[in-house]
Amino acid sequence: MNIYKLFKISGLSAISTTIKTLVGIGITKLIAIYIGAEGLAFIGNLKNVLTSVTGLSTGGIDNGITKYIATSKSELERNKIFHTSIFIGITSSIVLSVIFFLSAEKITFFIFQNTQYIYLIKTFSFFIPFSALNIVINKFLNGKERYKKLVLINILASLISLTLTSPLIIYYHLAGAVLSFIITPLILFTVTIFIAYKDLPSLNLRNIKEYIISNYIKKLLSFSIITVTTTIITPLTLIIVRNIIIQNLNIHSAGIWDAVNLISNNYFTFVSLTLGLFILPEFSKANAKNKIIEIISTTIKTLLPIFIFGLVIIFIFRSLIIKILLSDDFYEVSEYIGYQLIGDGFKFISWIFGMFLIAKAKTKYFITIQLISAFKYSALTFIFIYFWGNNGIYQAYLLNYLTHLPIVLYYFYKSNN
Repeated sequence: MNIYKLFKISGLSAISTTIKTLVGIGITKLIAIYIGAEGLAFIGNLKNVLTSVTGLSTGGIDNGITKYIATSKSELERNKIFHTSIFIGITSSIVLSVIFFLSAEKITFFIFQNTQYIYLIKTFSFFIPFSALNIVINKFLNGKERYKKLVLINILASLISLTLTSPLIIYYHLAGAVLSFIITPLILFTVTIFIAYKDLPSLNLRNIKEYIISNYIKKLLSFSIITVTTTIITPLTLIIVRNIIIQNLNIHSAGIWDAVNLISNNYFTFVSLTLGLFILPEFSKANAKNKIIEIISTTIKTLLPIFIFGLVIIFIFRSLIIKILLSDDFYEVSEYIGYQLIGDGFKFISWIFGMFLIAKAKTKYFITIQLISAFKYSALTFIFIYFWGNNGIYQAYLLNYLTHLPIVLYYFYKSNN
């Protein structure tokens, strides 16, 4: 396994993550100042819903695109995979857009507990196809190992997002924040096309039937169940946990919990970007057991020490980070973040082994793991809040991922033997 390649991708990911984190700090700071902890909870609900919709927009073929582009043997084959992916993405996103538009009132009430922002939610339905196209193109570039362009796309999209988001939040507060998240798909798509158009096959609309191959449709859709399950279960679990906190404690506690998750999400951007760019294509190409073990061993030896060092630094300087990232109103975050950091250590290792299940389309195992984790996290949160109040929220998170790792390892070894 090429360790230089891993370091190169890690370095590129670090640059992208640093800029994305700084942009995230700026946006989070504005949300904390102009909207507060309560508004942060509503924004959390919105982001979870939009994440689900974005993930569903391609029909769940995201990781399948990366796998089959990475293992393709000719330009013609890649061309056919690309056309088929575009066809699936556009079809599924249009269907989803119609459903989202017609369900806008219920979705708005689910997110905000009122229908004040229904016009914004309806507006988002028109941007869903842009999300699908953006994901298809990014996964195509990932399969072709165009890492520098992917990083550049992330950086430019982050900077443009900050430029547009800042005045919206400052002048329109919660409504502005909602609008900024809704127009994000169009921003990402525009940036992606601007940077990547030379690497993309020309769409042959006249003879498109020759490029859309039913065999590839079947292969790509085999990944749909995994992606759709993750896209639905992960945000839904967060919404359930958030509602458990609100109902058993208060919305302020939910806002603090979202603030802790925001910090966690900032450094996990580096993890997801690095693993997505490197380990997923590597697993896709590897068939020999010793090669798979080599990929995992090298990744853990290279990235885990860096990740743990980062967690220690965050814990030591947590008070300063909270002041910079949020505001003095979120001082409680420092009391609970230790549980989150330890839990994230186990989560990081779990992700590495979980990537193998995704790359090899181990659908049954992956879905089982997701369902167990979702039920376990929700149940632990409810029980721990009952006995230990606010501390219980974060103790539940730690115990969830402490028990999550052995479950992932069990299914990894079961599928690899």
